[in-house]
Amino acid sequence: MSLVSAFETRININVVEGLVKLGHYEKEGLALALGTSAWNVAILSPYASMQQTNAGSTVKKRLAINRDITAIETARFEDGVDVVLIGTSTNLLAYNVENNADIFYKDVPDGVNCLLYCDELRHISKKGSKQPLVLVGGNCSIQAFDEYGDEVFWTVTSDNVTSLILCDIDNDGSYELLVGSEDCTIKAFKGEQVIFSITESDVITHLYSLGNDCFAYGLKNGTIGVYIGHTKAWKTQNKERVTAMTMFDVSADNMRLDCLMVGWSNGLVEARKIDSGTVLWRHFVVDGTDSDDKVVGLVCGDLRGQECNNQLITVSAKGMISAWIPKPKSPPKPDPKLVGKKPKLERASSFGQTLRQSFRRTLTTRSHDTASSSGGSRDSQSLSQLNASKSLEMQLATVDELDEYEQLSRERDTLRDELEYLSANWKNLKQNNVNDPSLIPTNTEISCTLTPSVERKSLLLIMNTNNATVIKAAVIYGDKVFENGSFMLCPSDSKSTITLPLKFEKDLQCTLAIKAMVGHLSSKQNHVFELSHSIPKFASYLYVASNNIPSGKKPTSFVRFVISERMNRLILWINQAFLLEFESNAKKRMDISFISLRNGQYMTLQVEQGNVKFYTEDVGLAGDIVQDVCQYLSITELQSECYFEDTFQQLRDHLNALQQFNEIRNMLSIDIAANTAVIKNLMVKAEDARIQRNYTHFRKNFSELFEVNQGMLAEFMKRQNNHKNLINALKNVNQTIEKMARCRVGEPQSKIISLARDAVKKNNIDALVNVLHSGAPSTNS
Repeated sequence: MSLVSAFETRININVVEGLVKLGHYEKEGLALALGTSAWNVAILSPYASMQQTNAGSTVKKRLAINRDITAIETARFEDGVDVVLIGTSTNLLAYNVENNADIFYKDVPDGVNCLLYCDELRHISKKGSKQPLVLVGGNCSIQAFDEYGDEVFWTVTSDNVTSLILCDIDNDGSYELLVGSEDCTIKAFKGEQVIFSITESDVITHLYSLGNDCFAYGLKNGTIGVYIGHTKAWKTQNKERVTAMTMFDVSADNMRLDCLMVGWSNGLVEARKIDSGTVLWRHFVVDGTDSDDKVVGLVCGDLRGQECNNQLITVSAKGMISAWIPKPKSPPKPDPKLVGKKPKLERASSFGQTLRQSFRRTLTTRSHDTASSSGGSRDSQSLSQLNASKSLEMQLATVDELDEYEQLSRERDTLRDELEYLSANWKNLKQNNVNDPSLIPTNTEISCTLTPSVERKSLLLIMNTNNATVIKAAVIYGDKVFENGSFMLCPSDSKSTITLPLKFEKDLQCTLAIKAMVGHLSSKQNHVFELSHSIPKFASYLYVASNNIPSGKKPTSFVRFVISERMNRLILWINQAFLLEFESNAKKRMDISFISLRNGQYMTLQVEQGNVKFYTEDVGLAGDIVQDVCQYLSITELQSECYFEDTFQQLRDHLNALQQFNEIRNMLSIDIAANTAVIKNLMVKAEDARIQRNYTHFRKNFSELFEVNQGMLAEFMKRQNNHKNLINALKNVNQTIEKMARCRVGEPQSKIISLARDAVKKNNIDALVNVLHSGAPSTNS
């Protein structure tokens, strides 16, 4: 498959990464909305360009925002035309390009990091049915506004939101909201509840829905991949950074072939198969003379307005816009000598297709010694037929078929080398040549264990063999463990035992895929063993006896809840979640403690007749424990009480600081407005003095103007610092609410978030603390 250029144009605009959208902003047809580095939005339409060019005016429409644009989106609230949604660090604007009017303008204190328009999320709509919604991802929060700008939904996340998409992740026929955030997680929200969560190796920068339960993702370190439901289909890593994603049909015929289109920071665009990640097409779409140029947006649509098929439209940072369409397939050119021999040619083509299908089966045959003479003659006959029909096959083959032929040839060479290696080993074994240094005992095995080390504050992955063979090298694959997804261990001295320390910044469950090279010290040929090892989610916690915890380090904060499960079921959860083999018993009481290898803090789990108390000073860890227990025991509804006095006091401090920062922001806004009026007055006076040639007053007015301007610059710096402090306070408040909500499951969790939002809006600190503590509204609120 290949794409060819449909058109290319250049505009004198510096486009910001991610601020590229396509929509029917005017009745005439599609147009591009581009966010620029000059704090405005440019609307580019081929129809408007022709009309305005005939009138002798500019060919572009610009909407001045006068502040840093963080996100744009296309929405349709009314029939006929789309509106542009523009997000900044503090506001959200819905603008109608056709009527040159604002639909609504909202203050968003949590900021606008990303936008998503949808009308499919019934579970967050107040109407309980399809409703146009604008979803806003901000600082540890998600908000939804209707077509009038009224807030209809609010929830919290674990970190700043970077991407929002819709995806039916559980195949229940309704969409869920997938959220990517800076804490390297992808979460699926059904209302306020998180029904699905994935942890990746770096910050999530891009998400794109590929239909049904399939979606693509991009990370800050250049990794891209595709998930189908909860399973990762494939992934690959690039040294460049992902800048854009979309889906496009690269087929030129009726056989649809949707591919994942990826734009990179070096100006390269790739088309990859969704199911395997195979690259089908790649091309640089930026000006090669500018090393700073990059792909900032990929959209699909018919921008030429000729009612043709969709185009892949690429936009670069320097304003280069290109459109790409699938290359039409050219008919095969028959051999002039065979013209007129149509029946025979058709038989030859059918024979070539059948031979290509049987060729791969022939290559995978490894039974070299057991092959009969008749079978060998058949293989030789097949190969001779292949050589005889090769020229005819080349004349009839397309480019894709030639690529397949080359791939099969490479596979043939690989299998041939492997067959020769296996034949040589089999020959040695038949001759009882067991002293060959390349051979290892047939009972050779590799064991893998995981041991915590308090001294090194890490987990030790220990691999050893069961005989005199040595491990010369090992490659360990773990997406969530290593920065680049893998680690190669080459000990200076080959031994039977090698050790690798592992440090986990987060509590996560993962499986390590290990490939170890094993052989004798003197052997030149080695054997590769493949094995896997599962790491429990809370493997970074070492068991200690509760009575051995120092009195000054015993945790006093705790979460309390009640479960109706047998003690043995809870013990089974402990054994699979920790590096522990706790014996089952008939006792109804349990008191078990652990120490963290990361920070040395203790935690204690106490169970007595279904009453569970989990002691820890980390409310985030408490939420992780509650969620993991409920998931293992299949508990869908759980209410709890939280006793975290230090956390509640920090929350009060953040809310008080938040109130002070808001007051300072209002005061600074009033001062700036007053200074703006003074500047206008001084400018008028200075102009009058210039006209009257009174240069003394002219210089005096400009001196005063300079002083006022310097004061405004100082006020601007104060306002900027105050805004940063305000955002940090909001983030801390939202994260505390999210962690407290995770100590509940199901409806109680959703209720906590809703009541907390009401308390924050009313600035009722006591009511908020009571809600987070007991999960119920305060009687005085």
